[in-house]
Amino acid sequence: MFNRNEISDGTGFDHGIKFTNEQEVRDYFTVENMKDMFSGDSAYTQDKLDEMAELVIDNRWHFQDN
Repeated sequence: MFNRNEISDGTGFDHGIKFTNEQEVRDYFTVENMKDMFSGDSAYTQDKLDEMAELVIDNRWHFQDN
């Protein structure tokens, strides 16, 4: 399991505009998006990114309502 700092360091999810809904989180945590942001590389499989997305959603990390 990942913690917030590991997810932030690996994906930069909390360095920009806050998420407004769960779908935005899921759209962010895709291999394709990671490749676009990190010059064609993704350090994570889609399964790992899905796990990260669920943690972000469950904990409401970087959401507009927090």
